[in-house]
Formats: sequence, structure tokens, C-alpha cells
Amino acid sequence: MKKIGTIIGKAAGAMSVAGVAKKVRTIAAAVMAVGLAGALTGCKGENTGGGENALAVGTKMPTFSVASPAHGSVTSGDLAGTRAVIVFFRTTCPDCTREMPHVEEAFRRVNGSGGSSGGSSGMSSEGAEVRFVAISREADHAVVVPEYWAGNGLTIPYFFDPSGEAFGAFEVKFVPTLYLIGSDGKVAHAIVETFELTADEIVKLIEELK
Repeated sequence: MKKIGTIIGKAAGAMSVAGVAKKVRTIAAAVMAVGLAGALTGCKGENTGGGENALAVGTKMPTFSVASPAHGSVTSGDLAGTRAVIVFFRTTCPDCTREMPHVEEAFRRVNGSGGSSGGSSGMSSEGAEVRFVAISREADHAVVVPEYWAGNGLTIPYFFDPSGEAFGAFEVKFVPTLYLIGSDGKVAHAIVETFELTADEIVKLIEELK
């Protein structure tokens, strides 16, 4: 707003009152357009505290526990010694709807097309086991997530974090957030909001995990 005030102040000395008013209306419209664009395209506002948007590469995977009626439970201990793909999402987020199909395709390829029940993802052809975990913190998750999964043809095991503890531990501020964690338990990749990765590229990153 300071910049707008400066523009108006300079304009007042050289323009008529009507001209200044017209300029104010033009600037106000531009500001509103920018704000609306951000509201429509951003999947923000997870409000988990802290100053970073994601854990730094090389950080040890934090302790967490999540569960769902469909897939049981999964903890950080369950993922020890595996390669993990953890995606934080929200069903109302357009960025999530755009990116999740690529993660789903990678999941199917790693698992030889079918996926699995019970919350684990299966095995890759080489190296340590690969586990996929999708996590939501929506209040009505028990209803909206299964519906969203069915409507979008997703089969990745999903889990719920109603308290937000997992979101906070992983410093998730934006969704979707994708973590790839090596069998050493350290973050190898942290990708926030706009992945810009195809399923082929996600599979390649998984294959490169230690």
C-alpha cells in the first residue's frame, strides 16, 4: 500500500482530481486482481508454525504416527530402513488435484500396477522397500478423503493427521508437499506446491534414493 500512496502523491501534482481518481481505480483493480489470482491458485494456510516451508535436505525424518480406517496405521518407525515417498495434501487444493495423478502413476509403477492394501506400498525391483504415504489433516477426512480418492482414481495408502502433529513435524506450510526419504532415514528431496515432475521423473528420483 505504501507504493500505491507514493504513486497517488506524485500524480496529484500533475493531474486533475478526476485523473487521480481514475488512476486510483486502476491501481485498486490491479491489486484486487493480483489478490484474487493468489487466492485461486495457491494452496496455502496450513498454519503449522515455524519459519521454513519444508525440512531441509539431509534432515533426519521426524517422529510421527498417522492412521486411517482403510489402511491401518503407519509410523516413522515403520518406515525405518525403507525408501519413503510421503505426500501431504488437501482435497480442496487444486494444486493437489493437478499433482497427485503423477504420484499415483509412480506408485503404480513401483508396485507393478496394483498397489496394495494395509498401508504399505510394496517393493521396487531393486534396493530397499519403497513405501508411499499420503497424509491429510482435514476435519472431515473420514468422508471427504475416500470420496476424493474414488473420484480421482487414486490408490496410494492415505492416512489422517487431525491434530496436525505430522504436518508440524515435517514443517508443511503449503500443499501439496512431497518428501522423498532414503533408507538412511534422511530427506533426499522436498518439493513444495508445484512439483513440475512427471511420473517418470518421480520414479527416477525414487530409484536414485540410497
